[in-house]
Amino acid sequence: MNNELTSPELTGTGYIIVNVTTANQAIPIEGASVYVYEYFPQQSEGDPGELITVETTNSSGATKRIALPAPDRSISLSPGIKKAYQTYNIDVQKDGYYNQSYINVPVFDSITAIQNVDLIPLSTNGRSDGIRNDNIIYYENENPSL
Repeated sequence: MNNELTSPELTGTGYIIVNVTTANQAIPIEGASVYVYEYFPQQSEGDPGELITVETTNSSGATKRIALPAPDRSISLSPGIKKAYQTYNIDVQKDGYYNQSYINVPVFDSITAIQNVDLIPLSTNGRSDGIRNDNIIYYENENPSL
């Protein structure tokens, strides 16, 4: 039996809302730029993938509900091991904060996922805060167990 996940056709639609805050989710960030890219496992490091959309957060710190292609949810009932979701990369940027990247974010047909992002302010006092550059990367689980 082949244990590799196969990528079925993307005939369904899943959704994601990105909530951007700071101070441990206490303060919403308005005007953050949210970039959504298609994820490919064979991508080289530093290549975010093909840009699908760019959204801006509202006064509540949230993007609109973003529709994204996903495999039809009925394939999860089919025999064999199949990937019943599509993965995306999400970059979040706002002046005065470290950029954050979320790699391999799963999106399922007919489901609205919420991606919470808590931005970290850049140091303004000239002291090192221990972060080597202005980009923080989070890797999502390769094979989400549901």
